[in-house]
Amino acid sequence: MPYNKEYGPIHRYIEALDKLGRDVMQTGDPDKFKQYLSKYKNTICGCHPISVYMQMLKNCSTKIKIEFLRYEQLNQCKSARDSSVSYASAVAKIDGSSSV
Repeated sequence: MPYNKEYGPIHRYIEALDKLGRDVMQTGDPDKFKQYLSKYKNTICGCHPISVYMQMLKNCSTKIKIEFLRYEQLNQCKSARDSSVSYASAVAKIDGSSSV
């Protein structure tokens, strides 16, 4: 999806897209993740293993919660010629709020 100036600088738009992606991953819904990737064309290194993991979670009797711990951008893009890599770390843990 092309840069949306409503978000301000390019790096803010990237941050918003990345946050949306993290939010979708936290739902644990592999179909929503696939839709996100298709709609926004955001390149996520490891998207295939993430999709496989989300499919596994969907079929797992134990409810697992995905929680993101940290997010960073290597470079804040100021123009379309700049490049940036974002990093995120997450943990998966048994969701204590649900009964198994």
